[in-house]
Amino acid sequence: MPYDIEELIEKYKAGKLTKAERDYLMQWYNSFADSQSLDNYANEDLLEDINELKYIDYSASSKKVFRFFYKWPLVAAAFVLVGIISFILIKNRLEQQTSATHVVAGSQKAELILHSGEKIILDSLTSFAPIVKKNLQIDRLKDGTLKYTALTNNDGTNSYDELSIPKGGEYKIQLVDGTKVWLNAGSKLRFYTSSKSTNREVWLEGEGYFEVQKNAERPFLVHTNQQKIRVTGTAFNVSCNNSKTQTTLIEGGVSINDGKVHLKPNEQLTTQDKVDHALVKVDVADVIAWKNGYFIFKDYPLDEVLRNLEAWYDLQFTSKTTLKNHKIWATMSKYKDIDEVLHIIELTGVAKFKREGRRVEIRQ
Repeated sequence: MPYDIEELIEKYKAGKLTKAERDYLMQWYNSFADSQSLDNYANEDLLEDINELKYIDYSASSKKVFRFFYKWPLVAAAFVLVGIISFILIKNRLEQQTSATHVVAGSQKAELILHSGEKIILDSLTSFAPIVKKNLQIDRLKDGTLKYTALTNNDGTNSYDELSIPKGGEYKIQLVDGTKVWLNAGSKLRFYTSSKSTNREVWLEGEGYFEVQKNAERPFLVHTNQQKIRVTGTAFNVSCNNSKTQTTLIEGGVSINDGKVHLKPNEQLTTQDKVDHALVKVDVADVIAWKNGYFIFKDYPLDEVLRNLEAWYDLQFTSKTTLKNHKIWATMSKYKDIDEVLHIIELTGVAKFKREGRRVEIRQ
């Protein structure tokens, strides 16, 4: 179908060309420009319009549609980019809120400080290569136990290492003589690494459960700020701080403070400010519950309960009133979520809690 060129050019200028008309005009223009000189075209006005075709978009009638589809990928990409950025910001904010509000139970972790001063982090996420130093080998067993082994030519040099347990941690160590020690959160154990020294000695801060390898010729000594405990082979628990030490005998026998006191199984001695108090009978299962994964509080002062929770969950409790007059009875797994533990204590009726991150306000 033939078209009137002048009419098509007018429609082009008005932006009203159909696709068929545009195609015809473009084909005509190309053939015209190739075969004739534009200067010979009779109609000067038409000549001017034809010249404009060389510089103006032929698809004027579809320009809006073209531009829309041309820009749409950019618009879509912008929306996607905004969405990704928003997701990242929201995710980071949620992670920050979660890390600030969610408090997990303690786990197996410690820091080993060698006699040389070298520090080694011990946890489930950090690999551990066996250490051989001066006739001694240190390994970490599959269950996480840190094991010291004397080599055949151990020379008896009285060097010592230290195992430090942070808040929210616990760890087990087997000393060079075979003695096993479980350490509670916030504890430290300093120990000789020689298998030939006259005495087997350790220094304890915090709480530890000992299963001492029997050797009548080489007594095992535990030093705290308040007690010196001497054993030849037995199992016992020691809990201590600067002013107070409690030693509980599980089996065997121990003597305390140069033989002034001798313990029998199921007996506990408390020494406070260098004064030995009367022996008391205790349920040893309650005393070593921490080692077996439980909290057992039977008529415990609330302030002592909260000190246990502070160490295990790495928390800070605050209260405007005294807590010593409040006692509770409770048994629970030490691996429960802290909010569940606090709820169990609330059920006893002694206190209410408001927790923000690792800070817990006690409300009477």
